[in-house]
Amino acid sequence: MLKEYIKDYEFREGITINELINQMEDAWGFTAGKLSSSINILERMIKDKNCKKFLSFTANL
Repeated sequence: MLKEYIKDYEFREGITINELINQMEDAWGFTAGKLSSSINILERMIKDKNCKKFLSFTANL
């Protein structure tokens, strides 16, 4: 049994991309949480001037 409640998205006029991504952090399904986590990692990488950055894709793209 789930220990946390599934939270729905709150769509409203004027919602920002940042607010939507933050909602995805608590969402379930369709890897929304992983998208939010990835964006947070990228944000930290951009802020860290000593971080070596590279971009790769999985073969199934």
